[in-house]
Amino acid sequence: FDEFKKGFELLGEDTPAEESLKQEFDKIDSNDGGYILFDEVRIKY
Repeated sequence: FDEFKKGFELLGEDTPAEESLKQEFDKIDSNDGGYILFDEVRIKY
């Protein structure tokens, strides 16, 4: 999750509230592994 959050900062995006960002992370992390896998991103987007 920390890397996901940092990615928003590095892209120059306004970082949403941490809870909102965590919810989005959890939507993508479909296997609840604590990491976003390439296949999870591919399926989501």
